[in-house]
Amino acid sequence: MVSPAEKSNVVTIKPTVGLVSRDGIIPISHRQDTAGPIARTVTDAAHILSAISGRDPHDRLTDNIPFEDVPNYASACSTTSLSGFRIGVPRNAFEEVPKLQGELASALSALPAVTEAFDAALRRLELAGATILENANFSGIEKYLASDPSLREIAILTDFRIEIERYLGD
Repeated sequence: MVSPAEKSNVVTIKPTVGLVSRDGIIPISHRQDTAGPIARTVTDAAHILSAISGRDPHDRLTDNIPFEDVPNYASACSTTSLSGFRIGVPRNAFEEVPKLQGELASALSALPAVTEAFDAALRRLELAGATILENANFSGIEKYLASDPSLREIAILTDFRIEIERYLGD
């Protein structure tokens, strides 16, 4: 959900695993995958999330939902006040990402435009009352970027093999 929404310039909400039933969905990893809305606006996504959330006898993980009635998530949406919200900006991650090579090289050519749009969004959030915490740095970024990406994907790929066999078997 996150990657398609990012590429399409729309909004997504990735719910906590177990809030939305995974029955009938081809999962890559049952530990991480969940269904969620992709929409034009945060409010639209919140309405969809309220509609698709809830217990399902075909997905036992939904039994752990801590409420009987699904909240109206859209009621929490406000365009007038973000007072009390603190948003940390890991600027050091922005500085390290352009140092990457390989398949990300083409995506990096758009980085200045992305950073400019991101900064404009931060200004709007600040005008709405949020406190922006600059340089809330990601302390492990160098180590993360130096790690072997294939090792980060082993668990997901292993889960996918098991999950797709189970899905096709059902």
